[in-house]
Amino acid sequence: MVGLATVFGAGGGTSSYEEVENSDLIVLWGSNARAAHPIFFHHVLRALERGAKLIVVDPRRTESAAFGNLWLGIDVGTDIALSNTIAREIIASDLQDHAFVANATENFEEYAESVAEWTLERGEEVTGVPADVIREVARMYAQADRAQICWTLGITEHHTAVDNVLALINLGLLTGHVGKYGSGLNPLRGQNNVQGGGDMGAIPNKLPGFQDIVEDHEARARFEAAWGRPIMPEYGWHLTDMFHAMERGELTAIYCIGENPVSSEADATHATPLLENLDTLIVQDIVMTKTAEIADVILPASNAAFESEGTVTNSERRVQRVRKALEPPGQAKDDIWIIAQLARRLGHDWGELTAFDAWEELRSLSPMHANMSWALIEERGGMQWPCNDEFPDGAQFLHARLWAFDDRARQGRKAPFSVVVDDPPVDLLSEEYPIRLTTGRRLDSFNTGVQTAGYTSPLRRPESVEVSAGDAEALGVVEGERVRVSSRRGEVEAPVHISSALRPGLAFMTLHFPDEVETNRLTIEAADPKSGTAEFKATAIRIDKLRAGVA
Repeated sequence: MVGLATVFGAGGGTSSYEEVENSDLIVLWGSNARAAHPIFFHHVLRALERGAKLIVVDPRRTESAAFGNLWLGIDVGTDIALSNTIAREIIASDLQDHAFVANATENFEEYAESVAEWTLERGEEVTGVPADVIREVARMYAQADRAQICWTLGITEHHTAVDNVLALINLGLLTGHVGKYGSGLNPLRGQNNVQGGGDMGAIPNKLPGFQDIVEDHEARARFEAAWGRPIMPEYGWHLTDMFHAMERGELTAIYCIGENPVSSEADATHATPLLENLDTLIVQDIVMTKTAEIADVILPASNAAFESEGTVTNSERRVQRVRKALEPPGQAKDDIWIIAQLARRLGHDWGELTAFDAWEELRSLSPMHANMSWALIEERGGMQWPCNDEFPDGAQFLHARLWAFDDRARQGRKAPFSVVVDDPPVDLLSEEYPIRLTTGRRLDSFNTGVQTAGYTSPLRRPESVEVSAGDAEALGVVEGERVRVSSRRGEVEAPVHISSALRPGLAFMTLHFPDEVETNRLTIEAADPKSGTAEFKATAIRIDKLRAGVA
């Protein structure tokens, strides 16, 4: 969200799913959408059926790569280097969209100078992707009539997360692949309603509607008037900042809603004791997570999928209604009801607050939701923001204003290029830790497993450390053999799974089964300073035999 908001002012994907189906070229960069976003991938498959090309940029030859025309097996953490090399090749070949760059963007000369050193040869040396493949990708992307770049955690779970996103946005600006039907820049959200959470202000520097809490004085005044309280013009802490504040003793109480940081936070051997030593830990959730097990107070919540009223917003900015189908079991209550009851006990009676009431307040304060009435969302089966006087029916794609070259008032702020610098992973490979571990998801499971581990799946197999056949041979291990996996922070034991998706020197694990293998004992807490996202994708490890034989 931070990168898109920095360049365009709103942290949402620029295109719709329908447009993906009608694109000529789709680039999945750091996204194994076939496994992690299977519903979205159906739209990709429809595009392929009508002749679109698919490029997959991923260290692993993933399930998604199996459908691609090209797979770029990039070395972990070299995304900026690859983007800069592609950009340099486009500029050197004079394939940039000159009119768009000249009329809709800023800082092009500085950006062009910054990528000038990224020759194809240097790009190959740093990224591991052959120079001729980089050249082909540059030409395919620049010359496509309609092209999409889609990314997810493979881009954002790095200490350079925001810069990685800015690097991809640069390519869209350079070629004019934004602000028009069929072309776009799209983050695929990792969970249901991640986009909606950001839209509602669940980020530390924005009020609902991506209105800056420091810079947007008019917005802050509207919220102060509605809420009857002054709002401090200060940015809050993101998740990594919170853990640093716990270390300093400045943060002593946590109210954790629908999050399981004991299992999901990087470097668990460091993060878990901080949570255990809080003065107060309140957990509001639908299941007894590992975080709930150490909480002082547990508030049982209803399942938002079918036990609550409200809305969700997906990766294409589509706001959809959620309708209550079942009563929550036992003492479980709706999140809104719980929060309203806490407010009442703190001396602020909000009355019988409903999801509809909350939505109406949002519409009155967030311009991009202003015309999106509850009834209209119901009638149309969902609407895409922005939905206001300028876009009364919502907007299928964003930033068409940038193409209004002759109308500066309508065009508004131009989109700036960003100079981004290649910066390798923090956890360096060494003789002691020679293997690069990257993490991700499998199709059958979800995050830390609390919502899926209780169900069986014919696709599921136990957690393992996946390695290449070459590494397995070099280590003297076989399929199923239990090994010790160690990093600079901790160690775990796991069975080996030999995978054809991996090259020598690269290993893969998931976070789905922490009761079996606590993968986050290995991962590093190094984080992006702008977004607070930890570098889950780049851990240095070693693998050692435990004993002869197969477990």
